[in-house]
Formats: sequence, C-alpha cells, structure tokens
Amino acid sequence: MPKGWEVRYSVSMSGEPHARYTIYRHDIDRHLSSPIYVSSRQEFEQIPDFSEWFSPQSLSPDNRYLVQSVALTTGSWAIYLIDTSTNEYVPLDMLMRDISWSPDGEFLAYNNNDLEAGLFTGFDDLETLEHIPLDNFNNVSNFLWSNDNRSVMFSAIGEVTTTGTASNGYDIYVFSIEDRTSNNITQTPDLNEYLPVWSADNHQIVYAIDTSGSRQFYLHTLESGEIIQLPIPHTDDTLKSWSPNGEDLLFFTKLGVYFDFGMYLMSLDGQRSNFTSIVINVALAPHTFWSPDGQRIVVHEMRYGGVDELIPTVIDIDTGDSYSLTQQSADLLP
Repeated sequence: MPKGWEVRYSVSMSGEPHARYTIYRHDIDRHLSSPIYVSSRQEFEQIPDFSEWFSPQSLSPDNRYLVQSVALTTGSWAIYLIDTSTNEYVPLDMLMRDISWSPDGEFLAYNNNDLEAGLFTGFDDLETLEHIPLDNFNNVSNFLWSNDNRSVMFSAIGEVTTTGTASNGYDIYVFSIEDRTSNNITQTPDLNEYLPVWSADNHQIVYAIDTSGSRQFYLHTLESGEIIQLPIPHTDDTLKSWSPNGEDLLFFTKLGVYFDFGMYLMSLDGQRSNFTSIVINVALAPHTFWSPDGQRIVVHEMRYGGVDELIPTVIDIDTGDSYSLTQQSADLLP
C-alpha cells in the first residue's frame, strides 16, 4: 500500500516536558504509527552549560533536522538545530519561536520574543549555516510558505527604510527566495492587515483588516490585484487556515477560559459550519493539519482531568466524527 497522509508527534516517556521523548510518524490513512527519533541525554550533554531539554519545537520535512530548546545551568535557555542522523548541533536564535519550514526543508523561517525575524538555510553544513535577517521589518508574524518553495508570506508593522518606518499598521509581504526581496501586497499604511492564509495554488490570499476592534475579511487575487470583501460577519475570531480544496476557511473562537478555543468553518460566501465541539488550547498547541483533500483535519484536543492532556485527534469535516491518533498526551510537530 502506498504511503498516505502523515503527521508527526512527540511523546514524553514519563509525561514530563523535560523527560526523554520519542517522535513518531503516523500514517493516518493506514492507521500506522512508527518511531523515527528517540532523544537521549547523552546527545544534549554536549551543549555547553546544558541542564535539561524540553519538548521539541519543530522537525524538518525530511525528519532530519530537529529544532530543540534547552535549559542552561546559567538560568537562561537556548535553541539548537540538531542533525538527528549525526547528533551534530548548532545554536540558533536564543528567543526563536513561530518556526516555519519551507515544504522542501531548504529554509527555516522564524521570529523571536523581540519580534525580530529571519530565515536559515544551508543545512547540509551546519558549520556554515546561512542566516538571512528580515531586519527591515517590525513585528513580523504569521509565516506561510508557497507550495513551490519560492516565497514566504508574512505580516509586519511597517517596512523600515532610510527615511523611517513606512507605515504604522500591519501590511502583508511576500519575500522571494530567489532574489531575496520583499513585495508589499497590501500597501495600506493606516490599516492593519494580518492573519493571511494562502490558497492551495498560491494565486489568492485571504486576510483580515482590523477596524475598531472587529475584523473584516478580504479575498485578494495576487496576479490581478483584485480585492473583494467577503460576506463573512465581522468578528474578533482568528483566521487560521484555508482548506486545500479551497472550500472553507478555518477559524478559532475564544471560549472564555484561558487559552481554550473552539473551531468552526466558514465558506467564502459566509456560510458557517460548527463541525466540531472539540476544545483546543492555542497557547500549548496551536498547530492544525489538513488532509490533502480538505476532508479531515488533525488538531490537539484539550482534555481536562486529573492530568490535563493534549491528544492528537483526527476530525472528519463532513460528519464531525473524530478519533485519537494516540491515547498518550503528545505534541504535534510542524
């Protein structure tokens, strides 16, 4: 049987974040889970001032390069890129977060707690790893890669130029990998455009414009520049992704308890579908993964009890039926 739709997740061996963990590849179509990496303290003890490690943050598409945060004896922490085949490692940005690999694994985009951003590439030789700073932007967020690996989209507050900051609000940019230049897609200095999502063919984007605390949503065709306001009710809910079949937008909606959110789908003509009652926690586990046909989605289901658990769960979009990939608390890996 050919390889099916896969996701990766890590499971702590003792349920503690700093304990030894195993990363699994799960073929959802074949209901088959197999280990692809087992951490060991020995490989991390090579790191200067190492104290303990935490759950992995991200794994490259080919499962070779692991982004790992570690605590140091100095009381601070650091982030390293580890080659899982050789245990070679190299330090990355100390405050790195919002990590996004290009589909071919050749580039790694990130921002950090100081809201700076950049890309890493050249993983074949970690000693000469190349860093491409996006240092002419403020507050970069919402990285999304094109399917052809040629560009990455993000939102940022103003492009910094020799004469100062170009705008006071968020705009949406596309950074070209080939010529390493950015293109301002929205160019509206006094508006906030953010939460962009890309269509499967990368010809269109949908994004939010914030007006007086309420979000309106727009469809932007990149080649023609045509912009259409979608008939979606104004909301402060978060636009998360666009289904691969182009039919639905996935939204997160706050439930009023800490970082607990529900989910719903919205068609481009404004029809809402409350397809599931599953609760997710966007602070602990924000990642979601669509099936290639757009008929299923994998999320972290938040289960409260004697021990709170995050369970990778598959949801059928049409029926709302769901099942767990594992009965252990686990972290889905982007």
